[in-house]
Amino acid sequence: MSRDTVKGYRILTGYTQQDLADLFGITKQAVSQKERGVTRFSEKEMIVIRDLVREVIPNATIDDIFFNKKVNKSKKEV
Repeated sequence: MSRDTVKGYRILTGYTQQDLADLFGITKQAVSQKERGVTRFSEKEMIVIRDLVREVIPNATIDDIFFNKKVNKSKKEV
């Protein structure tokens, strides 16, 4: 996971770390650790964040947000 990717999506949606902490029932520090890659987001948390991001970017996926998987469409498969 790119350290700044999840944070960037969170900021894009207008949520603070405290907002996510309240939503997940964890501390703001725990959210910070998850964003920095110290600890992992749970699958449930990933789904919630994906759904929040989809309010702004309707086709966002968990891979886009958490794993930063980009497909280079200019390369053709042989």
